[in-house]
Amino acid sequence: MAIFAGKLSGEFEPLNTRPKGRKYPKDTERGETMKILNTRKNIMGTLSIECKFNGMRKAQEFIIYPVKAGETPDNLLIQSDTRIGRIDLNTGAVTMSPPRSGGSYNVHLMFATHIDTLDREEIAGLKFRLIQTADRMAGNNGVMYTDNSGVEAVKIF
Repeated sequence: MAIFAGKLSGEFEPLNTRPKGRKYPKDTERGETMKILNTRKNIMGTLSIECKFNGMRKAQEFIIYPVKAGETPDNLLIQSDTRIGRIDLNTGAVTMSPPRSGGSYNVHLMFATHIDTLDREEIAGLKFRLIQTADRMAGNNGVMYTDNSGVEAVKIF
């Protein structure tokens, strides 16, 4: 449903229409659909990513769990409202549980299967954004802090 703005001549034009064509951005050189659409720092001080992997009808926002000091950040744990999975930063392999309306948790990782693979450019971009969130007391809500200093060990190249 579009919201219309009235003109004096009686004509209406939509204010919030989506542009026609592609729903998700494409890499113009290869013509492939980008899998990581957006990244942002969340209230926990870690990274949230908006992704659309193979087998997903539409994009979902995933939170990346904090990596504590001393842990190896090669295998990132990600979770959305309906799925849980892992991203391997060395190979780009994405394993994901099937969607569950009640939410997916750590126990559902045993049902996770390989659904997609990120290319090198997307892995490098994700690593770059991860390093920017490295902090021993990450978070900005003043109540809860997380130790996300383990992502300092990520090697971009």
